[in-house]
Amino acid sequence: ESRGCVLDRVRTWLATRDGPGAACVVVAEPVIVRALVLAVLGGGASMEHALDVAPLSRTVLVRHRTWRVRQMGMPLTGGE
Repeated sequence: ESRGCVLDRVRTWLATRDGPGAACVVVAEPVIVRALVLAVLGGGASMEHALDVAPLSRTVLVRHRTWRVRQMGMPLTGGE
């Protein structure tokens, strides 16, 4: 699957998570996390190389009127 296809698929999925205060937990490979962040920021697949997502890290997206990146690549700590 091409990067563009992954990004399109993630954008479509993210669009179904609507409404203020929408929340969900996604456990995913870094490629999907990068695609989610790009979808929120309105970036293209060619920008994927500019995002560094460490394995076993936490990225937080929040929705108010639109999706926003609150945190990206935060290390997981014990007990969370």
